[in-house]
Amino acid sequence: MPRQLLYTRSVKRYWQSDGETVLAGVLHEHGWERTEDMHTASLVYYVRRAHRLHDTEYIAGQAVNYVKGSDLLTRKHSLTERLRAYEAETGVPAAGFQPLTVLLANQTECTQFFHTPDNYQKVWLTKVTSSSRGRGIVIYPDLNVARRLYVNESTGMCHPHSDNVIMQQYLENPLLLEGKKSEMRSYWLIASVHPLLVLYHDGTVRRNTEDWRADDWDNPLIHIANTYQQKLADPNYHETAEQRKWSLEKMGLYVQNENMTPETQWVESTLKPRLKYMLAHVANSTATEWRTGSEHDGGFTLLGMDTILDADLRPWLTEIQVGPGVSLDSPTKRRIIPRMLREMVNIVLEVQWYRARNITMQTLGSVQYFEWLINEDAGFFWGQ
Repeated sequence: MPRQLLYTRSVKRYWQSDGETVLAGVLHEHGWERTEDMHTASLVYYVRRAHRLHDTEYIAGQAVNYVKGSDLLTRKHSLTERLRAYEAETGVPAAGFQPLTVLLANQTECTQFFHTPDNYQKVWLTKVTSSSRGRGIVIYPDLNVARRLYVNESTGMCHPHSDNVIMQQYLENPLLLEGKKSEMRSYWLIASVHPLLVLYHDGTVRRNTEDWRADDWDNPLIHIANTYQQKLADPNYHETAEQRKWSLEKMGLYVQNENMTPETQWVESTLKPRLKYMLAHVANSTATEWRTGSEHDGGFTLLGMDTILDADLRPWLTEIQVGPGVSLDSPTKRRIIPRMLREMVNIVLEVQWYRARNITMQTLGSVQYFEWLINEDAGFFWGQ
């Protein structure tokens, strides 16, 4: 089905739970109308997922931005648990792209970690598993400080309040872009779980405000590569937003000009294939939960993946986000986000069109800038 035809359907109504979103603006620009009656909408979009109805209350043919089980990836402890379980099932390890992570809620694991002398030679950080936007991150250049917080020295066991916290190794050799630590945000779309359709989309690179150095560990402008934290700590953030946000292409040119790689097409030939492999691995680790948890076939969701590159240009997964930031706070994001959201809507509507007619989805005409990770109907699985 032609791409433009999908986006110019005669009935173009969407329902949104509350507030205004970038997606709403994109839809209005293309003739969509917002309706208060959810059951007349082709697209149902939840800003806050706590307001979501039960799957059985949606009508056939509606695209709804929720895939049950996707939150297993966005909670930091369960992401680690899923990756470990997938490794146990398949023998495919995640150790090559996830920093060493310790589940402090696991008494045996926690005790072993704090009683391993080599760990005291490294820098660590803690994350609150249910928090986002960099909230709750604490860096420990001296692991003894964390030990006093989390270990009962009389028993040698972790305190009960460790249950909502993970410990993760801090990357001490980050790639520096003009002297600053950075983090990449990649986007990925679960367009369907029956069949499984998952796609990747280029994102952006976020640079920190101050030059990186191995001290001043409490300064988020140096060490926490998160936009929300940068905005909180820097009152002049918006004056330099474009300097902080790079495209993958710009980063690739910088890496090449600084002679960090001999590859002239490093982003396309090495970086993106690695990011896709990581995302396909993450998706496969939880696909069973998506399938068994979803009762409405129209579920979809846009997710984010944050990665940090080390000095050897190797990406490391830091976390997965649900409802990833799609603000338009820089020219770089304004070039990427509206186009991506338009294409996302085209894809999920095309999926519904084919599903209603019981047609296999070996190809989707609306896929343009998104790139396939998994297309179960076509027998395509990235890296296999």
